[in-house]
Amino acid sequence: MNCKSVLNVKLSDVKKLGKINKEYITKSANKYNKNKIDEFLTLQFDGLEIYGYLKSPSELWLIHVTITSHRWGILYGLIVGSDASRISQYLGTPVEQKKNMKIYYGESERVEFSTEGNRISKVELFYYMD
Repeated sequence: MNCKSVLNVKLSDVKKLGKINKEYITKSANKYNKNKIDEFLTLQFDGLEIYGYLKSPSELWLIHVTITSHRWGILYGLIVGSDASRISQYLGTPVEQKKNMKIYYGESERVEFSTEGNRISKVELFYYMD
């Protein structure tokens, strides 16, 4: 994707990722301006779901990305199906650890790795947006 920032992507680039199985928009009142309605887009591909704020008809601000298939790459090869011990090897000790989940926080994002056995089963990326 050709991004202006980690959070801000061209919608046309996202739609080129593959065959879209489902696409829908939800609307919500803007919490700062009661006269404005915000639109949020969800795109579902095989093993990938992308949810974000539609800043304009061509601009998407990512909020949540869920990966459930090995077909979608991620940094350091921490893809679904890979050895879960690689998570700590590349990212260090998680900030938070729950049963079958390792959580890492950054300044503008959070990533959660779900595991089954000793394999990564799901990766979720959360981008903070106010």
